[in-house]
Amino acid sequence: MNIQKHKLSKFYIYSTIALLMILTGYYYHRFLKYYDKDFTPEFNLSALVIFVISGVAMIFVLRIFKAQTKILPLSSFFILTIILSHDFIVPYVCADCKMNILVGERFREQGLAQFLRNYHKPTLYKIKKSPILHEKFLLYDDILGFNYKKLMEDIEDEPPDIILSEDTKESRSINWRIGKHSPFWFIVIGLIEPFTGDDYFSKIIIPANLVAILYLISLYLFLGLFYKRDEYKDRISILSLILLMPSFLTNASQITNDLALGFFLTWVFYLLFKNNEARIHIYDAATGLLYSLAVLCKFTSLTMIPIIVVLYLIRFKSRAITKLGLFFLCFCSLPALLYKEFGYNIILNVITGSVEEYTLKAIKAGTIFNPRTFGWYILYEQYHFGIPLVTLLLTHMHKIRYYVTRQEILISYMFIASFWILPLFLWGSGVSRHLLGFLPLMIPLLAHIYRNCREKDRMLISTVIFLLLNNLLVLIHEGIIMAGFYHDNFHTSYWIY
Repeated sequence: MNIQKHKLSKFYIYSTIALLMILTGYYYHRFLKYYDKDFTPEFNLSALVIFVISGVAMIFVLRIFKAQTKILPLSSFFILTIILSHDFIVPYVCADCKMNILVGERFREQGLAQFLRNYHKPTLYKIKKSPILHEKFLLYDDILGFNYKKLMEDIEDEPPDIILSEDTKESRSINWRIGKHSPFWFIVIGLIEPFTGDDYFSKIIIPANLVAILYLISLYLFLGLFYKRDEYKDRISILSLILLMPSFLTNASQITNDLALGFFLTWVFYLLFKNNEARIHIYDAATGLLYSLAVLCKFTSLTMIPIIVVLYLIRFKSRAITKLGLFFLCFCSLPALLYKEFGYNIILNVITGSVEEYTLKAIKAGTIFNPRTFGWYILYEQYHFGIPLVTLLLTHMHKIRYYVTRQEILISYMFIASFWILPLFLWGSGVSRHLLGFLPLMIPLLAHIYRNCREKDRMLISTVIFLLLNNLLVLIHEGIIMAGFYHDNFHTSYWIY
């Protein structure tokens, strides 16, 4: 059956313009309320001009040049220029990144074995010393029945340098990071730090940029499942939309684990789509191991378990049970090895992180569920994620129902649902940042929307313009409007002086 390609939705154009105007109005309100005319922000106008020109030039190259030998190096050049110029527009110091470096240094000082064996002890000590946290921990432990409370019996007898009982800024920073995160990313940071310089740019910006580029390359290869080899321009065009997302560019200058998670999940779903063998296959084992690394990288990836199970059941039906058995065996093997050899308990890590995150946020907000806070992260965070891409997906997903398979429909709708599901799991956290790790779920939907559009040039150009405007508004808000307020109240500093 010859299915006619769809047209670019006018509602997409109008709704995106309206939403960006609403954001402009909100930021104007913030300008009147917070702008400090006496504070000179470290806002680099030259870098902003380079960023905008590079974004426009890359799209021009994609639509004009025909030869592959020209378009690939030119696109790579503009991708690097866009990322680097964005780094310099609002060069604020990322507090989480500095704390990650501290934990990485702790790993290098202690060595792998001691670092993992002692990893839970500072958090357990902190929980035991806090009546509120201790009560919540005991509640979780009684419900789950693991009897982890025994681990706290002799925790105060540990040396101060292990449990970090001294009340210093450095120990508080380390405690804050290890309480909620797995050690995997800190180990990676500790391993690469000796190869970086001492300044902020070489220690944090360059490694973060490299992870971002590695993620983009992985997404480009993943797009190869939906495009032929000679359709490289369409693959780069879609990649340019992901590149220009405000959340992607912001996190491309931070050594947090969000983009690293996206790298692992990209290859998890790549193997899931490539796995067409009804019998047990090496893909099942490789997918399990990669997913294990994804979970060790960031615990939010545990929310992907239901979708992976359903994908197996849809594709392989009754044979899925044995294939899933191998998948979960390989998935559990790495955490089990870490527990057996070094005593690192991933389940305990998840519990302590949940106790700390939810209890402290509830104290701060006054309730575990604050409708205003919840609504904020559902709606406002989409602007930081990239509202043009959100509206593009929502206004066109019904137009491509004839082109997608059941598996593609499942993961595409799962990604859309994550806009509203993730705040439940990550209450009070930056949802736009966490969504970056789930971008592979967006790829099938975005690929089919773009590929089957009769006006793909208009779609690309309009979306790029909207994303550049979205970035411009966010950058002005963060770097000019709120700069004085952040400096006075949150002690924001900049890495360029």
